[in-house]
Amino acid sequence: MKSIRDILPDFEKKRAEAPKGRKRQTERGELMRFFQRLVSRR
Repeated sequence: MKSIRDILPDFEKKRAEAPKGRKRQTERGELMRFFQRLVSRR
């Protein structure tokens, strides 16, 4: 499994690509979803 430090830049990139129109959820909510997806992919 990649370390968190390797993953974060990728996460930032994905977040930057998210449509500006939709209201962004809280940072915590996005992180939770991100890590859940990460864990379920293993």
